[in-house]
Amino acid sequence: MPSQITHSSIILDCRPLEAFMQSRASHSAHIDYRELFDRIHELPNTDECFIAICNPVNRPDCINFFTDKNYQQVFIIEWDNALLQQLRLIGRLDNQLYQSRNMPTPIALWHPATFIQDFIQEHCDTYNIKSGKGLDLACGSGRDLVYLAKHGWDMQGLDYNEGSLARCKDLALHHHCNIHCQYADLEISEPNTALTSANTNSLPFIENNSLDLVSVCRYLHRPLFPALRNSLKPGGVVLYQTFMQGCEKISRPKNPRFLLCEGELATEFGEQ
Repeated sequence: MPSQITHSSIILDCRPLEAFMQSRASHSAHIDYRELFDRIHELPNTDECFIAICNPVNRPDCINFFTDKNYQQVFIIEWDNALLQQLRLIGRLDNQLYQSRNMPTPIALWHPATFIQDFIQEHCDTYNIKSGKGLDLACGSGRDLVYLAKHGWDMQGLDYNEGSLARCKDLALHHHCNIHCQYADLEISEPNTALTSANTNSLPFIENNSLDLVSVCRYLHRPLFPALRNSLKPGGVVLYQTFMQGCEKISRPKNPRFLLCEGELATEFGEQ
């Protein structure tokens, strides 16, 4: 565990916003200690090492939160004169005074799914893929959606969980992204039946031949495949990651309805 802040330290500032606006460590993320529970989807993974800065009076609250959530490698530092001096010595003190909510570019401590990150950092250049209009199906709390939006994609998210959609919109707000999220019950009670028209094979709120990208992570409902195909423009990209057959031998899910067959995506979404 680190004993002091260095140039490369990952820093989360948990002080109230007013204090953060006055002075802070440069290249640090900010989440008010009172918002940690509601914004837990913005935190690093529990096995990652990072530093949390707090006011002395709020230290017990921070310790309790990170302990309860099983963060094993969080080093909690109090904001005081000694820390100010240390930040100044290593060139990480940002004491620019910000007014209202005109804050510096927010730092993200969270990560999207690895295959989304690889797509942006490697495959777009390799295959000359330009950003366009995208859909994140079953978008959840929105880390993949917001990450894509931060890299130029005009993203829309659909999900049935209104709480997740609220967190998704909040995440986009904190990272200055314009996204579109909408409630959609993508399935109805009968097995293997989607909330789509069998005659039009269309998704709610999505026009056919309108998308450059469809992203799906850890969600599988096969009756939606025709609608997803029809929503894509020619040459559109499908990013799909979920569980494969064989996973049931070691973990969940075990229901074959939720397990992809080998080669199934290539058959469904390959060039026609």
